[in-house]
Amino acid sequence: MLVERECTMVLALGVDEEPAATAARQRQYEAERQEDGGRDFFNTNTWQRLRFDVLAESEGCCHLCGRSYREHGVALEVDHIKPKSRFPSLALDKDNLQVMCFDCNRGKGNRDTTDWRAD
Repeated sequence: MLVERECTMVLALGVDEEPAATAARQRQYEAERQEDGGRDFFNTNTWQRLRFDVLAESEGCCHLCGRSYREHGVALEVDHIKPKSRFPSLALDKDNLQVMCFDCNRGKGNRDTTDWRAD
C-alpha cells in the first residue's frame, strides 16, 4: 500500500551532477581500496559520505512511498537506480542514487531501474 507523499523536496533532485565530482569520488574510493586491501564498498568513507549527502537531501523520506523514519518508523536506504552489480561505473554517481525505505528497496531489488525521485 502506498502512503500519500508527505515529504516535500527542498533541494532539486535529479539535477545533473558535475562529472568531475563523480570522478573525484571514484579516485578517492580507489585510493581507499588500495590502502586497506579491498574494503567492502559500503564500508568505505567515500560511500558513507555520499550516502549521508543523499539522505540529507531527501528530507528523510522514501522516494517511492513517501514514508519516513520520523512519521512511520521505517529504515531508509540509499538505492542505486541502475544496480551497482550491473553498472559498477555508476556506483558513486550521485545522479544514480535515490532514497528508499527498506521495504520498497527490497521489493525493487536489482531488477528495476525506475527513477522514483521527484521530477
